[in-house]
Amino acid sequence: MIKRVTGALTTKLDKIQHLLGDGNYTQIIYTDLSVDIFALTVRVCVERQPALLRIHKRYAVNPKYVIRFNRISRIEATVTLSNGLVLPVARRRIEQVRQQLTESLTAKQQTK
Repeated sequence: MIKRVTGALTTKLDKIQHLLGDGNYTQIIYTDLSVDIFALTVRVCVERQPALLRIHKRYAVNPKYVIRFNRISRIEATVTLSNGLVLPVARRRIEQVRQQLTESLTAKQQTK
């Protein structure tokens, strides 16, 4: 359970599209684009929901909603979500994110 600023909330991972961190607060953005704010860091949220993929200091995504990984250069990359939102990938996380997204895609294809 993740504690919300105004209470507590349990939610299904399928409904979470991505997280946006702002200091000690995290906005959870759902697939319907509704938002909840929690008094937790992105790091803590990802520890509690390991299926989420940390891509940047401020961002974590649900791999289920990533439709594209774009490596712009050796030190720059982005991910595109199913709603068209483009998020940056931290330089030191590029290879890890690429690998985890590849594994996630492979697992999805094997379950079909």
